[in-house]
Amino acid sequence: MDTTPSTIVVRALMTARNASDAFELRCRIRERLIPYLRERLPESLPRITVDRPD
Repeated sequence: MDTTPSTIVVRALMTARNASDAFELRCRIRERLIPYLRERLPESLPRITVDRPD
């Protein structure tokens, strides 16, 4: 996993029967992973703190 103060890169290995199924699986995982993390492990996501000028 690669991180910066504002991003996170997650790599996951998965298998599928064919290229079409692999594409569909990648799309489903990508669309559901961030909401899952937001709900169950919010502390695992990067946060940005913004200082407001006085």
